[in-house]
Amino acid sequence: MVEDFLKDYYNLVQSSQVKLGTMFDATDYPDVEDVRAKYRFNVRYSPVPEVGDWRVDVGNDALKELAQSYELAYQQNLETAYKDVWTRTHEALSRMSDKLAGNNKQIFRDTLVSNVTEMVDLLDKFNVTGDAEMRKAKDLISDALMGITPDALREDTYLRQETKSKVDALLKEFSW
Repeated sequence: MVEDFLKDYYNLVQSSQVKLGTMFDATDYPDVEDVRAKYRFNVRYSPVPEVGDWRVDVGNDALKELAQSYELAYQQNLETAYKDVWTRTHEALSRMSDKLAGNNKQIFRDTLVSNVTEMVDLLDKFNVTGDAEMRKAKDLISDALMGITPDALREDTYLRQETKSKVDALLKEFSW
């Protein structure tokens, strides 16, 4: 494009002289070679910085900091999820223990049992790291409630007492 412009440059200068008349000043128009030089550029290649060069280390340090920040956030999210599952499991077991207390057959809904069994499923699903304590809790709760139904708990006083004893033992077994 520069060469195309320079081919017409002399004619453009002449056209300006005609249009400007006495206001034309030839020193306002550089010669063709000066104009060509204004549109030239050079590319210089510098050596690529190596490790130990502060320009590289700034990027590496930022990358390390970003990785550490991500790891910390991931660990905090994982701990929050674990704590939530543990808390909800403890609450479900505590409610079950309270409702099964005493000889008077307290009225309770079917969810008394289903809430605990749902937490057993969550203990399994949320155990993404294979935590031994969480696996143990899941197994012990499953064993304690195997075959237990809300109707059986309502009708059988001995089963209520036995189930309450198992639930109370579970509540003491873990540091919720």
